[in-house]
Amino acid sequence: MIAPDTSRLDVERAVRRVSAERRALVERLLRVQDRQAALAAWLLLERALEWRYGIADMGPWAREPGGKPFLARHPHIHFNLSHTAGVAVCAVDDRPVGIDVERVVPLDPDVLSCVMSQEEQASIAASGSPEEAFMRLWTRKEALLKLTGRGLTSRLPAVLTEAHGATLHTFCPVQDVVCSLASRQATTGFESILVDALP
Repeated sequence: MIAPDTSRLDVERAVRRVSAERRALVERLLRVQDRQAALAAWLLLERALEWRYGIADMGPWAREPGGKPFLARHPHIHFNLSHTAGVAVCAVDDRPVGIDVERVVPLDPDVLSCVMSQEEQASIAASGSPEEAFMRLWTRKEALLKLTGRGLTSRLPAVLTEAHGATLHTFCPVQDVVCSLASRQATTGFESILVDALP
């Protein structure tokens, strides 16, 4: 599920609907737009669980040893959340998933050399839109790491070469935003649902 514009989300109203743990995470965010996007991701998860599984109350989260969250009452359901300024996404499935969404921003050469392989750097440089090409690769890496539960590692340049059978989908849900989904599903498609209004 995708919330392409979280700027209208009423933070005061939405924060009352989330758990104390999630509320504490949101309150640490300094910018209102970051709070809106973080809350929107949580609300998307609620909506996705009700829509796909008929679950109205997700209950508490627990964490795997690597830190990846899961639903304590529904450990068979896998989910992942991501947000960037103004946009939130949520993926749910019966198998592990990872999702990342990022705004396209100017390239930082120091970051580029730390997180991309030589081949990836050459591909980005040859691209008609290096910033978008970078973000496409970055979101794929982060989605894959979130799928595996490994988190950001020192081996970022090698991440995509170590995909180990994961299926990756990359798309642009709105202008100047790139989203990637990583799954263990062998399918070539997925269902994307845009959500215009959140409470």
